[in-house]
Amino acid sequence: MGMITAVSPLAANDQELLARHATGDREALEELFQRYRAVAYRVAYRLLGQEAEKDEEAAEDDSDDGEEADDGLEDSPKKKRKVVAKAAKAPKAKSRTRTPKVTRMKVVWGVFNNSNQRVATFDYPKRKDADDLASKLTSDKKATHFVQPVKEPMEEKKEKEKEKNPDKK
Repeated sequence: MGMITAVSPLAANDQELLARHATGDREALEELFQRYRAVAYRVAYRLLGQEAEKDEEAAEDDSDDGEEADDGLEDSPKKKRKVVAKAAKAPKAKSRTRTPKVTRMKVVWGVFNNSNQRVATFDYPKRKDADDLASKLTSDKKATHFVQPVKEPMEEKKEKEKEKNPDKK
């Protein structure tokens, strides 16, 4: 790519800049870009979300690779020259993360008192037994008891075998 030179003073309007760009004036295109890049970025960010932010950061990283020459002029972007980097950066390798251990869960019925303390636990197919105990406790103790499903981690088969046969390895 060639070198982008300093942009001329602001044109009267966008139509004039478009007409100049149509004749091959690269400075006119640069001026239009400088005027509308923030607006275009906001629209793209709304549409694409964080992907646009990542792309913008990558573009900033690429532009930092190029050299910037200052002609002793003010630090405004319109008066700077930028030299485009000759070689693009190699893409960064993705970091490998461990996948979290998946704990299998099972649903059981819990009988709870008014303080949300679990009084008893029943396997999932025994819902009727859990309801019977809750109604019995409610009538005997004059306090409300209720049944609610609870998720509990499932025990691994290997752990159960070790508990049953501690001599085997």
